Amino acid sequence: MATLEDAGLEGLKFGFVTSKRVGNAVVRNRVRRQLRSIVRDCGDELSLGRYVVMIARFRAGKASFEELQQDWRKLVKRLQIRKEGA
Repeated sequence: MATLEDAGLEGLKFGFVTSKRVGNAVVRNRVRRQLRSIVRDCGDELSLGRYVVMIARFRAGKASFEELQQDWRKLVKRLQIRKEGA
């Protein structure tokens, strides 16, 4: 299994919180897997030395991968954690 360190993201720390409101265990695990995949794919655009905790809201269980990815990009822009020139 690939980790964030394997993807060159050792300077970043991520935490994913999915409460029971998101769905049952299968749905919560799927959402966490999707969020980890998004971070791995887009992580090279982020500035290092950050701690990020992502809290999945109840709608995340019904969201598609593309919707989660779009929300992630909005979050990165809003938090201004993108590398200069990325």
